[in-house]
Amino acid sequence: NSFCTLLGQTPTMQVNRSNFDSIVGELKEILRTCEFYSVDQEMTGISVPDGVSESPLASLAEVYPSKRAAALRYNAFQIGICTFHRENESTPTYTVRPFNFWLCNRGQSNADVTLNMSAVSFLLNNRMDFQQWLRDGLPYANDSTASSVRRSRELVHTNALNVEDREWVDAAFEKIAAWHRTNESPTWEGTLGHVSHAADVALFHKLYAADVFVQAEPDLLSNTPPWKRQTTKIQRCESADNQRCLARARDSANRSAAHCLGFREVWETLIELKGKPQLGHNYSSDLMFLEAMHGAGLPASFDAFCDQVHDHFPRIYDTKSLAASIDIGVQLISTSLEPLFNALEQLADRPFTLKFPLGFESYSPSVVKAACGGNAAVAHQGAYDAYMTGVVFLHYSLRFPSQTRELENIISVFGSAYQTVLGRAGGDRARILPGKFFVLETPVLVGKAAVDVALRTDEERKMSESERRKFPPPFSIWACPESHRVFVLHLKPGHEFRRDRIPEDVNVTPLEQWSSLSLPSWKRTRAEAGSS
Repeated sequence: NSFCTLLGQTPTMQVNRSNFDSIVGELKEILRTCEFYSVDQEMTGISVPDGVSESPLASLAEVYPSKRAAALRYNAFQIGICTFHRENESTPTYTVRPFNFWLCNRGQSNADVTLNMSAVSFLLNNRMDFQQWLRDGLPYANDSTASSVRRSRELVHTNALNVEDREWVDAAFEKIAAWHRTNESPTWEGTLGHVSHAADVALFHKLYAADVFVQAEPDLLSNTPPWKRQTTKIQRCESADNQRCLARARDSANRSAAHCLGFREVWETLIELKGKPQLGHNYSSDLMFLEAMHGAGLPASFDAFCDQVHDHFPRIYDTKSLAASIDIGVQLISTSLEPLFNALEQLADRPFTLKFPLGFESYSPSVVKAACGGNAAVAHQGAYDAYMTGVVFLHYSLRFPSQTRELENIISVFGSAYQTVLGRAGGDRARILPGKFFVLETPVLVGKAAVDVALRTDEERKMSESERRKFPPPFSIWACPESHRVFVLHLKPGHEFRRDRIPEDVNVTPLEQWSSLSLPSWKRTRAEAGSS
């Protein structure tokens, strides 16, 4: 039990407000040097009460308003980022570093958190540590908030002072600025009558903001107490030194703002990595939460959202789209992340090897296998799901490189027959998978259960309920409540369409050839098809 408790709790993996400052520099360098990275989030909810019901015929453009409302209502309280570094070109060996970031704007008195009890129950059943989230979560900020915080931090050094300290800052500034304007002596030395460290810091930033580049001795940022500043020596900075003074001032301001912005430093680093692939699984909702919480917010227009995402991350791969589009040679029971990962990892000819550096070994296969519950002990932790996403990508990209490249910027839409093309400015962004979805039209009114039974083989009909769960059919069925004669069949990856499964009096049309796409209120009815 103690071993299971420790699983995934390595301090270098779990990133929170207590260790963020000590690792953020190295973390940014790891991100900048990786070959690709994967992202997964855990949310406090993913759907709104009055949202559009799931439909196999609804594209992301159609469900965008309700998905947008969910991303604005709820929060992603944990974000997992897993980096993959290829050691050399000749051998596909990758060094893997998964990070779990806990996000919570606990210091903002006007910040609200909305919890969906269904999502909370699911995460509790998967051992989510909500106490760590609320206690140790990092602050975060979108573009607007970050800009506002940084502007306010430029003033906070002065505004936080009492009247006496503020008057001292103004007087000291005028004395130094007047000397600086004369261009007479390179050095000024005298008594400024220092009152506090906070006032010294405010003076430094006021000088910097006015382009008065000087070096003080003792340094104004050194926290030297006033009684040790009997005299102060101020030296004019030459042009080369000006840049160093400017850099020091900016670093000081950024460190001060970082306490309010937290994860913002990581987000801005991700924005810089435009040439690196970003991976996700069933990624449309994740992208909405990322943009809502860290980007420019969510625009009302679906096209504007796609353009915004593509501007931030021009190379995205959705492993759900890869699994649905590329026949890897095995029959997949599900394209949900964990069963897909397990199926691919069981293949005999794994085309790559993975290495976990010291401090990141909690997610290595040998450790996970030894833990109680195996994958179940770590699944639905953001970092582990991000790790699984990266592994799935390696299976497809190394086995089918050209087909994988063709699927860049094509993301899956939960519960829909459509995929979305992010990088296509103008034109139709919706893409349907040929040969995977079929419209069934029955000659008489029937229920979904009757269709489900009719499509099973004699052998499948004789199975017990437990056997059916263990050996599910190679398809899922959606039904339209308004028309009990029309159904959509979704063929699972790795299976061929068999007309002999379908009764002769049922009309079958590939969805991409079907013109009556205006039926309302479609919903998916197979329970197992509801997995992400």
